[in-house]
Amino acid sequence: MNTVYSNLCLMSTLEQAWQIVLQKQSAGGIDDVSLEDYRERLGKNLLRLQKALSERTWKPQPYMGISVPKNDSEKRELGLLSVEDKIVQQAIKILIEPVFEKRFYNCSYAYRVGKGHQKAIRRVVHECCQKKNQWILRLDIDDFFDTIDRDILFKRLTAAILDSELRRIIELCVTMGKVDKSMEWTEQCKGIPQGAVLSPLLANFYLTSFDQFVCSVTDAYVRYADDFIVWCETKEEAENMHSRIAKHLKKHLHLTLNEPQICHTSAGIEYLGIVVTRNKVSISQEKQNSILSRLRSIEIKDNRLSKRYVQSVQGVHRYYARVLPESYSKMFCDTIKGVIEGWIGKNPSYSVKDLERMFHELPLFGNSTIEDNKELLRIIRKAKADAKDGRQDVAEDDKMLNRKLVRSRKLEYRRRENDNSELVVSSHGYFIGVSNRGITLRKNGNPVSVPPSAVLKHISVISDGVSISSNAVKFCMANNIAIDFFDNHSTHIASVVSPKYLLTTNWQLQGSLSEERRLFVAKQIIIGKLKNQLNLMKYFNKYHKNVISFSREWSDTERSVKEVIRKINDIDDLAQYRMTLMGYEAQGAVIYWEYIRDLINDDVTGFECRQHHGATDLVNSMLNYAYAILYPRVWQALLVNKLNPYMGFVHYQEGNANLVFDMIELFRSQAADRVVISMIQRKEPLSLNNGMLSDSTKSLLAKNVLERLQRYEKYRGEERKFSNIIEMQAKELVDYMKTGAFYRPYIAKW
Repeated sequence: MNTVYSNLCLMSTLEQAWQIVLQKQSAGGIDDVSLEDYRERLGKNLLRLQKALSERTWKPQPYMGISVPKNDSEKRELGLLSVEDKIVQQAIKILIEPVFEKRFYNCSYAYRVGKGHQKAIRRVVHECCQKKNQWILRLDIDDFFDTIDRDILFKRLTAAILDSELRRIIELCVTMGKVDKSMEWTEQCKGIPQGAVLSPLLANFYLTSFDQFVCSVTDAYVRYADDFIVWCETKEEAENMHSRIAKHLKKHLHLTLNEPQICHTSAGIEYLGIVVTRNKVSISQEKQNSILSRLRSIEIKDNRLSKRYVQSVQGVHRYYARVLPESYSKMFCDTIKGVIEGWIGKNPSYSVKDLERMFHELPLFGNSTIEDNKELLRIIRKAKADAKDGRQDVAEDDKMLNRKLVRSRKLEYRRRENDNSELVVSSHGYFIGVSNRGITLRKNGNPVSVPPSAVLKHISVISDGVSISSNAVKFCMANNIAIDFFDNHSTHIASVVSPKYLLTTNWQLQGSLSEERRLFVAKQIIIGKLKNQLNLMKYFNKYHKNVISFSREWSDTERSVKEVIRKINDIDDLAQYRMTLMGYEAQGAVIYWEYIRDLINDDVTGFECRQHHGATDLVNSMLNYAYAILYPRVWQALLVNKLNPYMGFVHYQEGNANLVFDMIELFRSQAADRVVISMIQRKEPLSLNNGMLSDSTKSLLAKNVLERLQRYEKYRGEERKFSNIIEMQAKELVDYMKTGAFYRPYIAKW
């Protein structure tokens, strides 16, 4: 009797399947038999396989489990088949795929002959251009392959495949276990194995009833495997469709959806790695950078391009170049040309013929392969000519190399300087002492590494329960090492100051300034603060232009801040200028902190507004802690320049270090706010403990803020450390008071 299973056992079927497996050149499985190994005894191997299938004794090898990256944070578990098992599954596919194709719907594009991602994207573009359906519902199934219900799958196979022996062998392929390289067996109790030849076909078959359900409701539907889009007329219709789809999948197929994405067609949608809007097709900047990086990562072994590199470039050509506009193809083509030219420039000894053989496999985007035209020869000859000319420029290249090496060493020693100039003690149980080698630190009696005293500039104690010896204080005062104390809430308690700061002072000069000159300085300080906040917002806006959740358009934000600055410049009332200034400063603060709130809103920080005292949320606690580290630097800078820290220009509350509060305003956004926001956006490990920053968070934050304080930047035409800029600002304030020299506040570049 001629059955489908008997056709599977035919040598012609097995040979056809072998040719397909051979063409794909994929790796073998757990039995360590490669394609080359199998081909050496191909006739005998296929005869043995045919006999095992005919006698119903064939049993597949277990899948070899491996993990491959799915994205930056997740991995996908795959099961690799042995070569012989691939042949069997490919033979089954040859027989059943035509039957299944008759059942499949036109909306399904994955793993199908004549379909694929290109046609899926074209269909998405077509649907996005339709005027009727303005809303996009994008959905995907959670762990689709791993959660397919086998009972449902096998029951539906019974209706589609009448040959029971063929069904049995399909079920055998699906239910076979998995082993790792140590041969540990894992039972496969649910789902279908990703990596198997049959799995994509079975996955599409499993979702056919779902396609039927959605197509009965709408024609505006595209599915690629478990990732699909439905277009709707309104947002409410999209939300309702999501509910109906979720219920259907749960009830009939026992599948669960991930979180939906609902957006308007004008905003566009990223699907299958391609960004589609009504009027263009593109890729994200991140995706573009990733592709260009792949194209530039050339690998040449034994005078041949590596198989991995060729496949990577061909994959880009196959997947992206045929979907994206011509401008992308040109970009990819220029990148490959640059790679070839760069390699030849570094390896000029190869002949033109050798180079042609080496690079002929690369696709030249827009043509089938680079060897199909004269472009390769042109690139090679140009690169060899450039390499020859380049040898004449060796002297200049050597100079550039030396400049790079000097700069690299300079940066290295600047980092060393930064690492050694600060000592921060941020938890209890420490004792600061001194020995004949300088400052020492012990934790519960055990010595702890400290920076060499010859380069130590500052000690910050940011915790209760820390002791310091009088000899250590004496040593610090003699060696100009500043000491500051803070409590657990980051409130500055005291600075240890050498009496030499008070022998001669500028206090009298500071106190005798006229109100007109005080007003000038006060306005400069607040204007400087607002400009630095604005420049920080510009810096972040440069990388977040498309964050649509911001509370106001960027142009409105910038215009509002500039309007506040204009009003401050117009202040001339000597009697009430402080109150007026503080009012405008508060207006600027509202704009600034609203922007920061929206900027970090996606980072789930719980930050709503700025809270100075008693903060219990992460962001405000970090800001307060960072300001506490900055505060003594400003205090010490004022004392070094013999200014009275209590006599301010803007702040004027009795008993407060008003000038410190004034001057710190110029530096908060760049020295503290920028650091805190960047740490949050980098997803660094930050935490609270009983409403206060954890010790690990304190240490990490202190390290980042201190690095910022020691970083160099251009100031008044020269490279200066940020901490030195603070001191120079205090000195420039003294110069203004003494000579009338124009006082310019610190304004950060962005």
